[in-house]
Amino acid sequence: MDAGPTWLSTVTYLRNLTTVPAAQANAVLADGAGTAWDGKVICRSSMHDLLFTLPGDDYPWRADIRVSWIDGVFEVRLERGGLLVTADRCRDEMSQVLLDSFLHQLVAEG
Repeated sequence: MDAGPTWLSTVTYLRNLTTVPAAQANAVLADGAGTAWDGKVICRSSMHDLLFTLPGDDYPWRADIRVSWIDGVFEVRLERGGLLVTADRCRDEMSQVLLDSFLHQLVAEG
């Protein structure tokens, strides 16, 4: 069973990518969500995306949320079994609200 990275290690990794604007935006978003969601979901990251999965779920994940950022716009996608369930986009100002709503869906149906 994959325990995944810690929330703090993901945020720290992103913050250290100082020349990657998407990493910086995702670090702020992930850091803001950590208090409410750490322990309820696993926060993973690549240089450009955030990936949220359920604790105890191994790859291929039953469900996940992928967050991408390009030029001030976040795109959030919820997939189950590799199929898109829903997606939405927003600017930075609404990103925490949008992410929270998607994370509620992930946890509720997980």
